Amino acid sequence: MRQFAQFPNGTALYNQYLTQTAIDRYLTENPFNASKALEQINTQYWINCFCDEYETFANWRRSGYPELKSTYDPANPYPNADTNGEIPRRFRYPSKESQDNAANYEVAVSRLSGSDHFSSRIWWDVAK
Repeated sequence: MRQFAQFPNGTALYNQYLTQTAIDRYLTENPFNASKALEQINTQYWINCFCDEYETFANWRRSGYPELKSTYDPANPYPNADTNGEIPRRFRYPSKESQDNAANYEVAVSRLSGSDHFSSRIWWDVAK
């Protein structure tokens, strides 16, 4: 929680609000629970890496934490929604891949849990 204090410029407000008392209170109110270790560790890692969107996305897919919930409402679908409200599981192949490398593209897509879609799971991304 104190890693930003290492940056002398621009952290005055941060240090003003994140005092040792605030850190101690947070740790007291959120104790480590060994039975939820993976959830707690991966949730904190997600928060720590939040500004690195690729890493947060990859770790969420690897661990399943934090337990993100879609806010999708079928009564009010998103315009042009390609995922039907699901949180994407993967990036799609580039559109030219199916034209320029058709044979390998078809083999790769056949190994997915569905078509070349944002919600298709890749081989290691299994449902809990």
